[in-house]
Amino acid sequence: MRRFFSACAHIVDPRTLPIAVTILLFCALFGFGSVMYTGFFSWQVLLDLLVDNAFLLIVAIGMTFVIVSGGIDLSVGSIVALTIIVEAVLSERLHMSVWIILPIVLLMGTVFVRRARRADSLLPAAGVHRDARRHVSRAACAS
Repeated sequence: MRRFFSACAHIVDPRTLPIAVTILLFCALFGFGSVMYTGFFSWQVLLDLLVDNAFLLIVAIGMTFVIVSGGIDLSVGSIVALTIIVEAVLSERLHMSVWIILPIVLLMGTVFVRRARRADSLLPAAGVHRDARRHVSRAACAS
């Protein structure tokens, strides 16, 4: 019984609570889909969910590191969307090889991220807004 309470205390820990809630919601929605649709409860569907959305997992991990390091960069989602659109156009309409598209898209994403960060550091208003957001979030947590 003591082990159970120890495990529950570890899950409720503020550092692990978000991942525990994410896993719980994923299991609940997968269970709901299994009840509602025949054939949904299979390893193939589970693996398809994880493989088809792997790029979102990679972006989420990257954004987590950005947020933990103290900065917040909202341009990542738009840059990912733009690079995916460019990749789709190059492969579908221009019939380019993946080996040509991949360096183009990686270079394009790198250039856009650097320009977005440079623009953010040059604007004095960006620092004011960032500090204001921290002040507002601290005030919201205190009340």
